[in-house]
Amino acid sequence: MALSPIPVHEPQFFQNLKIPPLPKAIADVYAAVQAGKGPHEVAPLIAKDVAFSAHILRMVNSAYYALPAPVSNVRMAVAYLGLGEVARMALALSVVDTLAPPDKGMVRRFWLHGYYTALVAKYLARRLRPRVSEIDDLYAAALLHDLGQLAYARCFPAHTKVLHEEAKRDRIPLSEAERRHDLPTSARLGMMVADHWRLSPTIRRACQVSDRPLSELEPWPKSEALDLLVVVSHHLTGLAGDELSAEHKDQIASEVRRILGEDEDQFLLLMGDVYELKLKAESAVTAML
Repeated sequence: MALSPIPVHEPQFFQNLKIPPLPKAIADVYAAVQAGKGPHEVAPLIAKDVAFSAHILRMVNSAYYALPAPVSNVRMAVAYLGLGEVARMALALSVVDTLAPPDKGMVRRFWLHGYYTALVAKYLARRLRPRVSEIDDLYAAALLHDLGQLAYARCFPAHTKVLHEEAKRDRIPLSEAERRHDLPTSARLGMMVADHWRLSPTIRRACQVSDRPLSELEPWPKSEALDLLVVVSHHLTGLAGDELSAEHKDQIASEVRRILGEDEDQFLLLMGDVYELKLKAESAVTAML
């Protein structure tokens, strides 16, 4: 089926899409954090929106953070996690809620894949121990790396339906289906949305490299830490699923072993941990939504 072009080069592209601005509450939280305000001043800004506060608390109490005890209010969340992490979490929730397409199944798939990728990225960061400065905003970056897919689903639902059906039928990555039709990739659209909203350079970079082939990554530690963590985690979640062909899975496994420098036994142990994280992600997203 032929799909109409998506004119990303037109100057009025975003105006025509009518993508709304991020909620003012997020701007207020970020401004307060940047101004050096304390938890007792930032928490009330978040708590102004009851639904938003509840969403943050569900996220804080999820498997990603594995806190020793349940957190019952926003002020406690700030105390446990710190202002920077809560602000990044608020941003992630706000971005998804603002771009959420009518297809609720798409929203759930986005959260599940993003959350799963974030868990795997956190796991790999513990194994590889990159410098902290190299993975600033890792959680938000990994969670939002497929931001472009939400933009596609919201603004081009007919294209999204065809592309997802084709990827599922042929058991190929979505980016491959996009390129077949000479369409802008979700990665490119996500990077453009990140620019439009002036999101952090780390999130923009994660969107930009989200569909980068593993073959382009050098073995660790020569690769950039953020690129490696986001790209490898993204592909490992695909390897743990049932959507890709055996050929694609073999390619992923071979490339990940090369990049991480692991033999077959080490890789099998890694994949055992990755499968366990999938169960955590599914459980956490079910609780969160």
